[in-house]
Amino acid sequence: VREIGTEAFYGCNRLTSIIIPNSVTHIGDSAFYDCIGLTSVTLSDSLTSIGYCTFYRCSSLASVTIPDSVTKIGTYAFFYCISLTNVTIPNNITSIENSAFESCSGLTEISLSKSVTKIGDYAFCKCTNLVQLIIPSGVTNVGYAAFGNCNKLTIYCEAKTSSSGWHYSWNVSECPVVWGYVPSEGLKYALSSDGTYYTVTGIGTCADTDIMISSVHDGLPVKKIGDNAFFSCVNLTSVLIPSSITSIGDAAFANCLGLTSISLPYGITSIGNSAFAGCSNLENINIPNSVTYIDKFAFADCSGLTSLTIPDSVTFIGSGIVQNCTALTSITISNSVSSIGYATFAGCTSLTSVTIPSSVTSIGNNAFQKSGLTSITIPAGVTYIGSGAFFLCSDLTSINFAGSIEQWQSIEISSDCFVLSGVKTIICSDEEISP
Repeated sequence: VREIGTEAFYGCNRLTSIIIPNSVTHIGDSAFYDCIGLTSVTLSDSLTSIGYCTFYRCSSLASVTIPDSVTKIGTYAFFYCISLTNVTIPNNITSIENSAFESCSGLTEISLSKSVTKIGDYAFCKCTNLVQLIIPSGVTNVGYAAFGNCNKLTIYCEAKTSSSGWHYSWNVSECPVVWGYVPSEGLKYALSSDGTYYTVTGIGTCADTDIMISSVHDGLPVKKIGDNAFFSCVNLTSVLIPSSITSIGDAAFANCLGLTSISLPYGITSIGNSAFAGCSNLENINIPNSVTYIDKFAFADCSGLTSLTIPDSVTFIGSGIVQNCTALTSITISNSVSSIGYATFAGCTSLTSVTIPSSVTSIGNNAFQKSGLTSITIPAGVTYIGSGAFFLCSDLTSINFAGSIEQWQSIEISSDCFVLSGVKTIICSDEEISP
């Protein structure tokens, strides 16, 4: 067999897998169009192109390996292959045609080879879960809306600016773009136990003060920043974290005194114990709404941090996450957390007001100790307030409680909760009382 004809398996929805022998050099247009049951394909090593609509709407296709012999991926080749999660474009491909991967909503990772020069119109449009893409410096043509509606995507361009062949609306959805992306060399990496990804473990021989962490190392994704990876790297001024990273380890950037700001990409799910603790010049940090877990003391002693928004994706915040952040004046807390832990806001002397979300049921020991609070509203669902929760809050004279007196009196409140505070009045929904 040397060729698979046009529409050869069109609409064969019971076809689940296929192995195409190496004798096949050509697959006709729409050969597997609407094969909705097809889950895996092994392509011939003799193919030179994947043509028009070849796997159009193969919605169950979960994996495909594109051989090195292929130089072109045709228009609509993998349109609406919604089960594809990752694709590697091999070294000889020069062109990714219009809508080649459009509406591949399951696609989270794609690696382009250095040989690619063209990315067509709508090539990755509506790949709604694609989080990162590196565009090699040799790409001279990028079509209209190539990444349209890719709302989670960050684009890393090796070139310092777009060339004349890039459509003026190539980035119509205004995805974040990093120009001049050149990953730092010399960083230390460790291979995972299952051999599927790498973790950044240290600065190694890298002398850069502005570090760009690569998304790929030795052909595998870089998914984690390890414990203590950049601990006390005092000359470090900025870090570019790729969208491949899913977690930041304990004390990963602790005591990096030169850091002033850091942007965390969508895709990170957890921030470790003391991850940025002691970064005294860190003024702002964005937390993406992919993060669900922030461990204790994550931003403690960041004395330059002025504001922080914890998105609603976060379901757990550990003890003391902003303890002793003396410049902090504003914080927004996730509506998904159920407790304010030990010393969470202790020593935040510039923080004058906090709105606690209605999801919170517990306020831990020393939660607001020696903070600058002048007003606070406690939701009606709170059932516990711990020891010394408002200890030394001398400027706080009253507390607003969203529930009734009866609800307030049913709360388990530690006897020393208000010791050396200024609290004289609890303003309930129906009446004012003394604490």
